[in-house]
Amino acid sequence: MRISRKNGHSRRSEGAERTSSHRPEKTDSGLNSFPKSSRILKRQRFKEIASARNRYFGKILTIDFVPAVSAKIGITVVRQFGNAVKRNRFKRLVRESFRLSQPESFEIIVMPKKGIQDYSLEQIKQDLLGFSHVAQSRATKSS
Repeated sequence: MRISRKNGHSRRSEGAERTSSHRPEKTDSGLNSFPKSSRILKRQRFKEIASARNRYFGKILTIDFVPAVSAKIGITVVRQFGNAVKRNRFKRLVRESFRLSQPESFEIIVMPKKGIQDYSLEQIKQDLLGFSHVAQSRATKSS
C-alpha cells in the first residue's frame, strides 16, 4: 500500500507541533540564572588562582581565591569524589549557594574536602559565608 506524500508529511508536522508545545517556557526575569560571565572557564585562570596561595578551609569546602573586580566561581571535583551523578549534584549545589550568597569581589575556586560523604545546600552556603567574612577581613587588613 502506498501513502501519498501529503498524508505522510502531515503526520510528521502534527507530531512536531505536539512535542514543541511541551517545552518549558523561558523566564524573562533571569533571577534564577547563572550566567557564563560568573564562571571561571579557562584552565590557565584556574592555575593562576591556585598559584596565588590564598586558601580558605571550611568544614566541607576548600576555596582558593584572589581579589577581583567581579565575583566569579570555578568548581573542581575529582573522580574519587564519586560517580558523575554525585559530582554534578555537588557542582549544582555550589553554584546555587554562590548565586544566593555572592561573595563580593573575589574569583574563587571551590573544591570539596577529601572524605566528605554528606553535604547539603545549607552546609555549602555556610562555608561560602564563612569564606566571605574571612576574605573581607583579610582585604581590610591589607588595605
